[in-house]
Amino acid sequence: MATREPMQAEIAAFLEAQPRMLTYSALADALAARFGAAAWDAETIRAFFLRSDRLTVGRAQISRDPEIRAFIRDRIGRQRGEEILAALRAAFPADRVPSRSSLYRFLQAEACGRRPVNRARRAKLSSDDPRAAAKPPVKMI
Repeated sequence: MATREPMQAEIAAFLEAQPRMLTYSALADALAARFGAAAWDAETIRAFFLRSDRLTVGRAQISRDPEIRAFIRDRIGRQRGEEILAALRAAFPADRVPSRSSLYRFLQAEACGRRPVNRARRAKLSSDDPRAAAKPPVKMI
């Protein structure tokens, strides 16, 4: 029988090799079939993946990559979103290119001035606007 540390390493290697779409319960069942009593339960597997980098690997975020952000900002107003995405794909490796939806969210935020409008700010803006005072209040039925 293997000692505790090598068995833990074998379990970790087994988990890393599994498809990402499996649930923690399915992984626990597969571990029980392979490792028997030494297998981890679903909660231990969940904790393992939360500690590992496996869950954090994904598409690039524009906010974390200043070179991508500058590249996009340089093209705003001169190119459409699809053209910017094509240029990104041509200029950068696939792991640094943001998804289409991420790009469009960024472009929309840039067009709005990148300042979110919350309720308090919206109320202040509407009270400062002379047109807001001229509008009759909406009656709720």
